[in-house]
Amino acid sequence: MLNKNEIINHLRTENVKVFCYDEIESTSTLARQLINGGETSQFIITSDKQTGGRGRNGKCFYSLNDGSVYMSVVLHPNIEFTDAVGITTAAA
Repeated sequence: MLNKNEIINHLRTENVKVFCYDEIESTSTLARQLINGGETSQFIITSDKQTGGRGRNGKCFYSLNDGSVYMSVVLHPNIEFTDAVGITTAAA
């Protein structure tokens, strides 16, 4: 399992919460639940395994427990909406 403190130590900002799980239904489902519940901070959710992971366009995929890492990242960058397309490229 990824270590929360190791992740925090490698971040370039102090304003990011980190949630690490051995197993979770879906990192994106939890992210959506946190946002809908009023979470306003930037955060990262990681899991070694997902039981209900979803890919692009809602497609389901099987999550192996083989050392893979599944992650959702919620950021609030101070950029124009039209510039947001570059975030995906930068993350890759």
